[in-house]
Amino acid sequence: METLGDVLSYIDDLLPNNISTARKIQIINNETFKLSKYLTSTNLHDITSIATTFDSYVYSLPSTSFEFTDISKVFIDNSTISPTSTDYDGTWSEYTYLGQDDEITGNHYYNHLGSLGIVPATTVSGYHIRVMYRELPVTFDSTANWSVQFNFEQNWVDIVKFRTMARIAKSGNAPDIMLANGYEADANEIEKRMKMDMAKIKAKQPSKMWSYKSDWE
Repeated sequence: METLGDVLSYIDDLLPNNISTARKIQIINNETFKLSKYLTSTNLHDITSIATTFDSYVYSLPSTSFEFTDISKVFIDNSTISPTSTDYDGTWSEYTYLGQDDEITGNHYYNHLGSLGIVPATTVSGYHIRVMYRELPVTFDSTANWSVQFNFEQNWVDIVKFRTMARIAKSGNAPDIMLANGYEADANEIEKRMKMDMAKIKAKQPSKMWSYKSDWE
């Protein structure tokens, strides 16, 4: 995975410029933000602070900076002992995502108005719910450590690089519009290919989030 230093060096080697590092980092962040709705972090994080309650099927998610759609996996254990304890002897049961057109067979999780819905309802209090989610795409400040890695797929990093170079090529007193258009075309080609791949994957997944509000309330 490329680091911020790798990307800055790539840009300067391919397109020598007098743009300050701080400005280049700002452009990189701006271009990342424009793509943010498509980016999926390659880093998974765990939340194990949610405990089950008897006969409950809806649980509030912690106020962490992630969206429900960033959830990758959900598990519930069979022990009231903290999973970080050396005495922990529980096992995790996986709950799969439940879409609108899916049959309710087995253990599932779903989006209940932004909260975590669980079916069937939990029957024991104190078991741990483990939510694995993907973090938001990394952004950098002007004093960022150059060894910090981008946390999303390399193809999207390449788009950010080409778009940043396009912005640089169009700047200054002697902008090179043809060169900028060439970098933009390279970025557009990669983005088109990535979106086509995403569309193929999405076509195989449930099209809508399921809300059980009318069924359970």
